[in-house]
Amino acid sequence: MSLNDLKKTTDSIPLKKENINNTTVFIFPQPTNQVTYFRSLLNTSHLTKDLKNLIPLFCNVVTRMGTKSMDFRQFDQLVRKSTGGLQVSQSIIDSPQDMFNMKEAVILNSHCLDKNVYEMFELWKQLFTQVIFKDKNRFKTLVQEEASSLANSISGSGHMYAMLCATAGINPIDAKRESYGGLQYVSFIKKIAQMEDLSPILKKLENISEQLLNKNTMKCSLTIVDDNSEAISSLQSFLDSISGNWNLSNEYNKVEKQDNKNNCIHHVLPFSVNYCAKALPGVHYVHKDFAPLKVLCKYLSSKYLLPTVREKNGAYGSGASLSTSGSIQMYSYRDPKPLETFQAFDQALDWVNKKKISLDELNEAKLAIFQGIDHPVAPMSKGNALFFYDLNEQIRQEHRNQIMKVNIDDILNVANIYFSNTHFSKVLIGPANNLNNSETSWNVTNHEDL
Repeated sequence: MSLNDLKKTTDSIPLKKENINNTTVFIFPQPTNQVTYFRSLLNTSHLTKDLKNLIPLFCNVVTRMGTKSMDFRQFDQLVRKSTGGLQVSQSIIDSPQDMFNMKEAVILNSHCLDKNVYEMFELWKQLFTQVIFKDKNRFKTLVQEEASSLANSISGSGHMYAMLCATAGINPIDAKRESYGGLQYVSFIKKIAQMEDLSPILKKLENISEQLLNKNTMKCSLTIVDDNSEAISSLQSFLDSISGNWNLSNEYNKVEKQDNKNNCIHHVLPFSVNYCAKALPGVHYVHKDFAPLKVLCKYLSSKYLLPTVREKNGAYGSGASLSTSGSIQMYSYRDPKPLETFQAFDQALDWVNKKKISLDELNEAKLAIFQGIDHPVAPMSKGNALFFYDLNEQIRQEHRNQIMKVNIDDILNVANIYFSNTHFSKVLIGPANNLNNSETSWNVTNHEDL
């Protein structure tokens, strides 16, 4: 397959935008096979910092604590009977237009057969208007489950934790992500699980529900067959039944840029292998250098990091990527030789400058990127890029064009601009290592609590 075989334009996704009860609703008509998909964004920027720290825990337990009219077992039974589940999750979304602009949100997600759409929205209504945080025993059980699950996830996803921790050192938005979902959050939940009295936490979760479960910062999305008027009327009934009125002037918030100090952290955990990551500042999605950097990262992954770190040094995996926040990331997975890996990360620019990049290798990297862009998208997910991430058709088309146009000079140019940056962050997760031979000054954190 060659680049000439690829389609030249991005897919156009039908959209009807409506205002229901002063709430913006995106309606995506799709052949959903008699299934209704509902999503909602609740902006959380107005919450205080101590409440924001508890949002991930709130999302984890809110559908599992019961309501004023039902205990958690009865509520769960109804959810299973009528829907594919009510999911609540926390997300930080980067602005495609600006490096340090973010949207903080709680995402609601559910789907059901068209015939059960009224029941699905009745369940959301009950959650919004009747959820309670009173059962201390139930809450303690859920918190302990979450603490155990998070601690166990580190060994399987150590490279993800390392990358998040590394980007947190150079990007203030990723620093917030790390506090809500990285090692910092794992330690935070562990401390809550060990508390004797959970009443103060329950009180704060109740406070979050009062400030968040309303229409003040809500926008909604429906993915339905074109003539499904019952889904729209059921959504309207749900919106009529909950309090609030849209009062958000701007969905995005500017985040202050951090000081340019290098962070090199070794998180000591009782593993037999290591997870390494290095992060460098990059650019936001619509920046002219985003596409060449994306191609460069794909090229480095297959032609440099995999042969060097995986095949030569014995790591299970290694690669480079460009995050949604615009951070350049290099990582290794289950790595027996961390010092050699960090040396390989540091020498990436030298390798690119010495290597003669061929046109075939460039096109191979582009094809690998388009494999991700052009993979089949289920009807239920069409529209997500626009609704969640504000990636409209014009932005996606421009991104496609930019990747197509990337040439070898572009690759070398962005490599020398961004990989030469003396502001970086390194993170090592794994057993105690002798890092004295390293030129880098490491801050060592022992995690006996995990």
